[in-house]
Amino acid sequence: MPRAATRTALGIARLPYAGVIVLLICAGDLFGFMVVGAKLAIAGSSPPVPLVIDVVAAGCAVASFGTFFSMPWRLLAFPIAAFSAVVSLMPGFFLFNAGTGLVELVSIGPSAPAALLTSIVTNGATAFLIVMAMTFGLILPRMLFERVLPAPA
Repeated sequence: MPRAATRTALGIARLPYAGVIVLLICAGDLFGFMVVGAKLAIAGSSPPVPLVIDVVAAGCAVASFGTFFSMPWRLLAFPIAAFSAVVSLMPGFFLFNAGTGLVELVSIGPSAPAALLTSIVTNGATAFLIVMAMTFGLILPRMLFERVLPAPA
């Protein structure tokens, strides 16, 4: 049996853990914004970053995700080479916008515009799909590696 399949239970157990962490981060940020009377700024265009710095930062983020999913360190080069391009799509921005929208929805009440609900659902779904894509981007290389080079019996 591939080692990736034996770690399925561990991975499934980590999903609620990660969800609670994200929920607490969102709650803390939203509480902080509420206390000072600020709103989450919608990001505009970001300043240009040199390609070398962007690749190194993305590689560090990918290595962090690989470590979170208990990927052996010797295999981290594979997702770093194939996955670094999408790390900039990290779901935090969408999660925070969905959280801010939920707080606005509660504060406005029944007279909230339909566009607000659409925005909340869109941001939440986008964050979920990004997390799923990141999960497959980390699991697939390992499964392929184990299929090509099976563990010695």
